Amino acid sequence: MLRWIFGVIGFFIAGPIGFFIGFCIGYLAALPFKEDESGTVDPYLNNNKVEPSIKLGKSLIEQIYPCIDIVCNYALLHEPTWNPDKVNFVKNIFIEACDNDNEIVLLRERIKLSSRPTIPQSIRDFLALQPNESRKAEIYINVMILIFNTSRNTEVFKIEVLQFGSNIGLERNYCIEELENFLEHASEQEKETPLNERDLAAKVLGVSVHASNDEIKKAHRIKIRDFHSDRNVGVTDAVREILEQKAAEINHARDVLLKL
Repeated sequence: MLRWIFGVIGFFIAGPIGFFIGFCIGYLAALPFKEDESGTVDPYLNNNKVEPSIKLGKSLIEQIYPCIDIVCNYALLHEPTWNPDKVNFVKNIFIEACDNDNEIVLLRERIKLSSRPTIPQSIRDFLALQPNESRKAEIYINVMILIFNTSRNTEVFKIEVLQFGSNIGLERNYCIEELENFLEHASEQEKETPLNERDLAAKVLGVSVHASNDEIKKAHRIKIRDFHSDRNVGVTDAVREILEQKAAEINHARDVLLKL
């Protein structure tokens, strides 16, 4: 449009030659607003499209808050308290997006946010960023690790992971394949890695090594109930010995985790 306007003005000033000169000036003036084939305005003429998901004027960390919120929500899904391992895990996922110390502070503040968008809302915010498949897969794997480390039920773990994959738009076959590969790897790693005393104690009681004292005591009460001497009257000496050994194991696990 500008080239025609300048061309007409040039024509009235200097005739046909003026039209040509004005047309060229108008063309050059219109270049900064030239649209590419997709209709996206490119103010820099270098084919760097401004994605709708990018919020100009904000740091990268602020732009990916929805990603952080998703990971944090799932980190607290089964264990609603933070511990150093979980904080470091989440921080390490996003630390490379921090360009300076101030952004590291923003990341830490977002992780410890007291009032966070819910899982459905954080997923909607994440999808509003128009993430590519690679970004979705990355979030999927990290959420899978978090649920696996905090969930005590394998079937619940599978359901939650596959549901999350579906919610963020990943193909189900891909989600199932990654889940199976993850479980296979976790199983092999468990066989290869010897458990330390706290890990063994946590496994006996069925709690996390970072469980609170109240959670440990509650798990102990439930576990010890079936092995208490008052509930095993009339059993043979051999059975009683086995039950006493099991009760001692449960009590020892409690003591280890409570650091008595």
